[in-house]
Amino acid sequence: MERRVAFFPETQSVLNEITRQFDFIWPSLAGIDYLQRSLNTYMLKNPSVTEEDCTQHFVSEIAFSRISFTKIFPNKSLEDFKKEQAKALLFSLFALYEGWLLSLQNTGVITSNQNKKLQFFDPSPGGHRTLNNLSVNESQMLKDAFYMHLTRRGSKYSYLEFNKQLLCYRVFKEIRNAYIHNGSKCSPALNSVIQLYLQKITSPSDINVTQLPNFVALILAIMLISICSTL
Repeated sequence: MERRVAFFPETQSVLNEITRQFDFIWPSLAGIDYLQRSLNTYMLKNPSVTEEDCTQHFVSEIAFSRISFTKIFPNKSLEDFKKEQAKALLFSLFALYEGWLLSLQNTGVITSNQNKKLQFFDPSPGGHRTLNNLSVNESQMLKDAFYMHLTRRGSKYSYLEFNKQLLCYRVFKEIRNAYIHNGSKCSPALNSVIQLYLQKITSPSDINVTQLPNFVALILAIMLISICSTL
């Protein structure tokens, strides 16, 4: 029987899916790294190698015969592939969070309005009002059973940092929206949330992490594309 670490089955399901995605990403990157190094060695030993030679040497599955060994791999670094994998995660992880909120809504844990508000930073003082309201009516039995486990020292329990975490979430969500819905151009929503993030989040402790997300270069790139597209 699978060990659950979350109270709601919906939460456990999402956690399992996130784990599955990362369990796919890391071996994929390791495989790309190995293939790239093996290809470089092979091409150094065989300078006149052709695409067909590489395919015959490295490919055992017909589905992989579309790999462009002589065009893509020599011109892309492992960092390039990491960025593409990160982009794929960027697109999918938000759907998991939104799906999790919807599942809680469908089971009556939260309302439709609360669902929407739990996707946005709350600028009011005193933390996120929606989360605070959900915490008003406590069950002492459930608190006694789960509270110490879920809030143990060293865990990612972040009640006090939740609101700023949502702000960080919103930055990444608007980056994703810029990619998918705005032709990779910086939108007013992305510009606005970036400015708010820079005002509100200055230290890793603000969002209960060991280091702040390094998305400055990505943001600047999107802004640059946006500026260039208007010229």
